[in-house]
Amino acid sequence: MHLRVFEKMPNGFHRLQTLMVKLGLFDQMKILPSDNVQIDVMDHPEIAGKHNILHQTIERFQQATQTTFGLHVILQKNVPMGAGLGGGSANAARLLSYLQKTYAPHVSDEEMHELALSLGSDVPFFLLESDWAVLAGQGEEVVSVGTADTLWAVLCYPKISLHTGSMYQKLNRGLTWVGQGDKSPQSSHVQKWEEFRNVLPWVNDFEQVIDGPWLQAIKTKMHEQGSLFSQLSGSGSAVFGLFERHEDAKKACHALKDFGQVFAVSTDWGVGKW
Repeated sequence: MHLRVFEKMPNGFHRLQTLMVKLGLFDQMKILPSDNVQIDVMDHPEIAGKHNILHQTIERFQQATQTTFGLHVILQKNVPMGAGLGGGSANAARLLSYLQKTYAPHVSDEEMHELALSLGSDVPFFLLESDWAVLAGQGEEVVSVGTADTLWAVLCYPKISLHTGSMYQKLNRGLTWVGQGDKSPQSSHVQKWEEFRNVLPWVNDFEQVIDGPWLQAIKTKMHEQGSLFSQLSGSGSAVFGLFERHEDAKKACHALKDFGQVFAVSTDWGVGKW
C-alpha cells in the first residue's frame, strides 16, 4: 500500500520502505508426495519451469537444510500475475513454512527469515503472524502495525502485466542515488484509520514510471466512488482503493468493471469478485 524505493545496495537489491497488508485474495496450493520435484501451475504451464519461485524455494531450502526429498506442487492461480499483489511471494512463504515443519523443524525461524529474504524482499512478510507490517532495508527490518478498523480494498487489475525487474530498471536508482529521507516508525499499533494514515507519507515511487493514462483514470474513478485513498499496488499494474463500508466498495467494483478485473477484499479476509 506504500512503497519507497531508495538506492541499490552492493548485493544488487534496492533499499525499500513498504507497508504490506494481507488480504483475502490468494492462490490455492496442493502438495503431494513424489519421487522428484514437480511444479504444475493450472492453466499456466508456461510459468512452471525451473525459474518459478516455488522451484527456487525448494532448491534453496534443500541447500540450506541439507535435505533431499521429492514433492509435487499443484498451484491454482487466483491472484493476477504481473499485478504487484505479491501472489508469488505469498506462495513461496507458505511453501517454505510447510517445508520447515515437515522436513526441518529444528531450523530456527530466524534462519527461515534469512532464507525467505533470499527469495524476495517481501517474502518474509508472509511468514509473519501480523497482517499489517512496515518493511525497510531489503525487507529484513520489520515493524508490525495494526488497526482495529475493518477496511475494504477494491483491487482493479487492468490486465496489463508489469515485470518487476523492468520497473526497477525504469526507476534507475543505482548505488549513488540520493533521494528524500524515509519516515520509518519504530513501533506502531493504531486503532483508527485516521491515526494509521499518518504513520507513513503514502506514496508509491513506481507511479513515476507508469506509461499511459490508465493509472490516473482508475485512481480518479476510485476517488469519485468515495475511496479514502487510492494508489498503485507494489510495482503494478493493480490499483487499489480503500473504503470504510462494504456497500461503497461494491459500488466501486461495479463502476470499475470496464477497466479490467476487479475484486473487493476485506482486511478481515473476505473477497468478492466482479
